[in-house]
Amino acid sequence: MSHYTLIYYHIPEDFDNPEQPNAFAIEKPLSDIKLRDIRECFPIEGRYHFRFKYLNGKVQVWMDLNSEESKVPDFQNKIIIKANRIAWETASQQTIPLVKQSSQTSQPVPQTRAQNNNQNPSLMNIFDGDVAPKQSSNNIDFLFHT
Repeated sequence: MSHYTLIYYHIPEDFDNPEQPNAFAIEKPLSDIKLRDIRECFPIEGRYHFRFKYLNGKVQVWMDLNSEESKVPDFQNKIIIKANRIAWETASQQTIPLVKQSSQTSQPVPQTRAQNNNQNPSLMNIFDGDVAPKQSSNNIDFLFHT
C-alpha cells in the first residue's frame, strides 16, 4: 500500500496567502521526506529556495536546510514550505550565451577610469574599487522568526 504525504507551500513572490497554501503530494511517509524529494517533486517550474516551518521550543521559525539529504522538519505533523523563487527557469533550462568570435584583430582598449583619473588628480578615485560587501561562503543553517 502506498503512503502519500501532502506538502503545503506558498510562494511569497506570487502573493500567495500563507493561510491558504497550495499543496502537492509525495509518495513517501512524512518521516522519510528529504529536501531532494521536495526539489524533485515541486510542481512549479523554476529554481526555489525552500524554507520549512518549524516549532523551536514555543517559537515558530522558518528553517533553511543546507543539504539535499537533510530530512525535512515537520510543523504540527505537516510539512509547510515557504518557496522563495530564485529564477523562473530551472538550472537545466538556463542557456549560456555564446561568445561571438571575431575574425578581426583585437581593437585597442579604451582607457579605464583609473587611467583617466591619473591625468586629472582632482577626481580622487572615489568610485574605483569594490564597494559591495563580501559574502560569506559558510554553509550554515539559519532559523528565522515568523
